[in-house]
Amino acid sequence: MDLAWRYPDGRRERVRVASPVNTRLGAEQYERQVIASLIDGTYKETTHDERPRTIPTLTQWSERFLQDAATNNKPGTADDKASVMRHHLLPTMGRLRLDAIGAGAVEEYKARKLAEGLKAKTVNNHLAYLSRALSLAVDLGELSASPRIRLLKAPKPAIGFLEPDEAIRLLGAAKPEQRCFIMLCLRAGLRVSEAVALRWDDVDLDRSQLVVRRSAWKDGETSPKSGRSRTIPLAPDLLASLKEQRMATFMRGPWVLCRANGTRLSRSVVRDWAAETCRRAGLSKRITTHGLRHSFGSHLGSRGVHPRVIQELMGHSTVAMAMRYVHLAELATREAVQLLVAPSAEAQGRHNEAAETAAAA
Repeated sequence: MDLAWRYPDGRRERVRVASPVNTRLGAEQYERQVIASLIDGTYKETTHDERPRTIPTLTQWSERFLQDAATNNKPGTADDKASVMRHHLLPTMGRLRLDAIGAGAVEEYKARKLAEGLKAKTVNNHLAYLSRALSLAVDLGELSASPRIRLLKAPKPAIGFLEPDEAIRLLGAAKPEQRCFIMLCLRAGLRVSEAVALRWDDVDLDRSQLVVRRSAWKDGETSPKSGRSRTIPLAPDLLASLKEQRMATFMRGPWVLCRANGTRLSRSVVRDWAAETCRRAGLSKRITTHGLRHSFGSHLGSRGVHPRVIQELMGHSTVAMAMRYVHLAELATREAVQLLVAPSAEAQGRHNEAAETAAAA
């Protein structure tokens, strides 16, 4: 609003102020409030601040942003935000005020990080954290609006998984001390952090089920990624493996997967077990330990299990995450049908030989 106001003592003042509500009704209401405060003499005290407002730089705001992350995110996510802010965003844009971070600064950041060799998906993760930091500033009144940040086009990551026959070969090549971990990921779909955090009081061998209640994080624990526990029935071979593990680790401590002294295994210890076992099994695939979990989902999808059931068993937050395993099953089905019209060279040779024999007869 732009108002020429005359006080009762004859003084004149031009009042120019923007409405905090960006609608016609909100602006009209705000104008009435300003006029009322001018009439009763309280305008200067309650609605007008002559001091210029200082908008923080990204470096100054990062402390508040990371405090919010520590409060509202899981420890892993909070640590990742701190690392990205410290090593990438602040060195590049830390000196900029929040209202100066616009499309130009974002495009420069994209180009710089791609030139450094970062993948588009990694850069997009950085931009997502930047967007959250700016949105938080808007929510807390430090910034009037946040810019629209355009993400880079990034290919969807390939999902590495084993076919059922490959999974059997993998299990046959697993070392005895690694077999139970591999089966928890492959036959129950546990995340690595969930498998190493599994305790014996989470496992019911009589009822043939386990409950995922926690996830390992550094030396401590947190809730599973979805934020809630889930119950998973045990496949017969996993049940047998857990019984063997129970006998082998009896009296060592509460952990299903533990060292000889009873301490819990760490994620770094089991990180390469899947790839190592793939080599011993003679498989051409070199899947990660997380690929064992993907194999669990793909095997369920190939057997027609409903996506919502897959979601529950794997602890996904949305059914959309489980749908990718159904798509994998559909792709495998199409490839299988193609074999009917694209026989192998050996089969084609036998067919040609039979045809020649029949013609000679």
